Amino acid sequence: SLPAPSEFTNINEQSLHFSPLLLMTQEKLLIMLRDKLEDFCKEELKKDLRQ
Repeated sequence: SLPAPSEFTNINEQSLHFSPLLLMTQEKLLIMLRDKLEDFCKEELKKDLRQ
């Protein structure tokens, strides 16, 4: 079998290197979004209760 071109292997190494970092960032973003959503909902509830 022919060896893969070096460009291809480089791309693979890079994506493997970056994916845990991307996953971590995505997780942090999701947590941030969830917290923002919770805060928003709490504020909306307070508004509803005042009315």
